[in-house]
Amino acid sequence: MTTPPEIVLELTDICLSFGGLKAIKNVSLTVGKRELVGLIGPNGAGKTTLFNMTTGVYCPDQGTIALSGQTISGLPPHEINRRGIARTFQNIRLWGNMTVLDNVRAALHKTARAGLWQIIAASHHHARDEDRLREYAREQLAYFDLIRFENDLAKNLPYGEQRRLEIARALATNPTVLMLDEPVAGMNTGEKVHLMELIKRLQADRRLSILLIEHDMKVVMGICERVAVLDYGEKIAEGPPEAIQKDPRVIEAYLGAPQTTAATN
Repeated sequence: MTTPPEIVLELTDICLSFGGLKAIKNVSLTVGKRELVGLIGPNGAGKTTLFNMTTGVYCPDQGTIALSGQTISGLPPHEINRRGIARTFQNIRLWGNMTVLDNVRAALHKTARAGLWQIIAASHHHARDEDRLREYAREQLAYFDLIRFENDLAKNLPYGEQRRLEIARALATNPTVLMLDEPVAGMNTGEKVHLMELIKRLQADRRLSILLIEHDMKVVMGICERVAVLDYGEKIAEGPPEAIQKDPRVIEAYLGAPQTTAATN
């Protein structure tokens, strides 16, 4: 029997309402150490809302969210990021008029050792710190095969490279958990394959735990070890990809009617 991985991220009975609308209803979910978990469901199921609660955009009405055993519910986004959760967004949120390199450098501010007065004084210490951050940012770009674009404006990158840059910027903060919101949205088939390979490589090389929202089922079934399904704010299924594909509740949620006959190829 396989031993389950150590839990890194744990959501327990979380709920969130907007006025009279219950957006999330008693959802519990875990992500283990170095585990890649998929979160799927029809449009409006509550997936991004769950991401927003986990990263501090919203505070749960009830329930708890814990990172490495420490409660983070209600903390502001920058503090949750400092503690080890980084995310990307469904709609790319790069600083378009900054260079590719500066997009990554800007994410490194929390690691800078120089204090405010040293920065004001442009001290030698601050200069060394800036050199260190610049080289670290360039290392991140090299890993993502983006170093050739380092001096280009982010808005001028091809779409696939913008997606990779957003992930590079998130990882610059050295998180424990990486949350990806529809990372292959808008990509062509070749770009999707390359990004799938990159996500698996990140999981292995960086020892990351990854929670992934995605509508492309080939991506979800191809890289996720476990999949949870939301529908109308409730978790209706969870398990390995092959079981989720056959779950009648999942089929009904996506197709809008119970599955009565077996699908054929």
